[in-house]
Amino acid sequence: MWNFNKFRNNIALIDEKDKVFYRDLIIYSAKIEKKLRKKSLTLMLADNSIGSIVCYVSLIKKRFPVLILDHRITTKFLKDILKLYKPENICLPNKNSFFKRNKDFKFVYKFKSFKFLKNIKKDPFKVNDNLSILATTSGSTGSVKLIKQSYNNIKSNTSSILQYLKLNKNSVTITNLPLSYTFGMSIINTHLQVGSKIVVTKRTMFEKKFWKVFKKNQINTIYGVPYTYEILDKLNFFSKNTPSLKLFAQAGGKITEKFQKKINLYIEKYKKFFFIMYGQAEATTRISYLPYEKFAKKIGSIGVPIVGGKIKLVDENNRIIKKANTVGEIVYKGKNVCKGYVFDRNDINKKDQWNGKIFTGDLAKRDKEGFYYIVGRKKRFSKIYGLNINLEEIENLLKTKFNSPDFATIPSTNKIKIFTSIQDTDKKILDCLKKNTNIHISSFKTFFVKKIPKLINGKIDYKELSNYS
Repeated sequence: MWNFNKFRNNIALIDEKDKVFYRDLIIYSAKIEKKLRKKSLTLMLADNSIGSIVCYVSLIKKRFPVLILDHRITTKFLKDILKLYKPENICLPNKNSFFKRNKDFKFVYKFKSFKFLKNIKKDPFKVNDNLSILATTSGSTGSVKLIKQSYNNIKSNTSSILQYLKLNKNSVTITNLPLSYTFGMSIINTHLQVGSKIVVTKRTMFEKKFWKVFKKNQINTIYGVPYTYEILDKLNFFSKNTPSLKLFAQAGGKITEKFQKKINLYIEKYKKFFFIMYGQAEATTRISYLPYEKFAKKIGSIGVPIVGGKIKLVDENNRIIKKANTVGEIVYKGKNVCKGYVFDRNDINKKDQWNGKIFTGDLAKRDKEGFYYIVGRKKRFSKIYGLNINLEEIENLLKTKFNSPDFATIPSTNKIKIFTSIQDTDKKILDCLKKNTNIHISSFKTFFVKKIPKLINGKIDYKELSNYS
């Protein structure tokens, strides 16, 4: 997967107290391999630490199939995963006490802040040689449904990202995105491929120490979901220059067109490069990107297909849409498309379900120059008195008009429920909807929440919102 020897004297990972060179990754990988049952399924509970990333890298490099989850998962969910997938090895933070009460596993090895356990109940299970990752489809940990990523999927995705971002050994990034989130994984995969430095942190952008570490390491590349850039905006980041920082990349959702225009003023003034990216976990994260030189000209666009990928739009009858500016579902084809879903151990070795092609569920249109624009989700619709209402459009309208990301919508019986953390805006919201939509205001109901709930990937947790009302 990676050629660490090529960059052996470069720093690979660094945090506030520790650092790991590329030559160290070679040594650590060999040690970890010796301690585990070879090529067996390993459950990893990942956090944002050097130890976590080294363990992840070591397992992938030595071709151990990894079922990777966030370390904050609930006990119930963890029990379900153990029952359904029966991993033979466990990798988790030292502080996690769950397995102290589980006599099926014994301690075998400790590495920094992480420990490895072995299942003492041998249950031999042959795993496909090309299976690399079993991962969740989003930041949610509420479903046992996972996706199968092969080594070829990861290689293809990594290669395409590097072609347009043009990362190199001098690239330095900082990440607090969860490693269990496929976007977080892709940052690790790409930067290690070119021998660059990754600064690892658990701190948020609201903490002074985050920016102290940022400045000390002269970060020149940063990645984020829309929520990341919303935080930066609240911190007035875009009102001044940060000389070391040259490249930005955004994925994991859509920023508003108004906000994109604001960012454009910043990048033009200070000569920065900003890439908007679009993808899904089912495609090993990436489907399209907007080249930085088109940032100002194609406001709201997700860009063009990545190198090696193809996008088509299809109608409700699965017919290809050729006419420009006509809405259809995005269908993507490429070598980075994963091998399908799994719901238990028996599904792991099933044949490729998708054959390199996925129906994304995202609705989009294509302009005359071949650039794509997301307009909503196929499933994010609500039928109100016979009318199909696009919930994404309502959400984005409010975010734009109120210049705030703090809005979310969910469907209800003949109602659209609108949640906001902005106080005393009920009347203003309804007035806005009356003025800008053809939907009667009786179809809307507003709710105030202290904070819009988010998944670990920064996206809105609509499932949690449904419990609020």
